[in-house]
Amino acid sequence: MADVAHPDSFPWQRTAEASSGEPCSSAVGGDAIPEELLDLAKRYKFTFGDHKSLQKEVIELKKNIRASVSKHLRMKQGYVQMQKVTKGKKQSEDLKREVRDLTDLISDMQDDLQTLDMYDTGVFGECCIL
Repeated sequence: MADVAHPDSFPWQRTAEASSGEPCSSAVGGDAIPEELLDLAKRYKFTFGDHKSLQKEVIELKKNIRASVSKHLRMKQGYVQMQKVTKGKKQSEDLKREVRDLTDLISDMQDDLQTLDMYDTGVFGECCIL
C-alpha cells in the first residue's frame, strides 16, 4: 500500500489552487467552499451546512442579503423623508450622513449579491480548467 499516491501529493492540484489566487473548489475535489463565499457568509452571519448542495446554500444566503437590502432601502427612504421635513442644520447633516452611509452599505450588499450570482450559476468551478 505504500505505492498508493494520496490526492494531496499531486503537484498539479497544489499549483492550480495556490497559483491562481482565486478560490477554486475543483482543485480540492469539489468539496471545499471557496474562501470568498466563506468571507461573505461570515460577514452576514451565515453558516454553511453539510456541503451537499452548495448552490442551495448560496441561494439561501442571497435571500438573506436581499431581505437585508430591502430593510436598509426602507430605512434610507425614511431618512430621506425625515430630511425633507427637518429644519435644524445639525439634524439635517446627521440625516445626510446616515443616508450616505446606508447608500454605501446597500451598494456593498448589491455587489455581494452579484458575487453570489456567480456561485449560484456554477461558474466558479471553471476557474481551474486548464
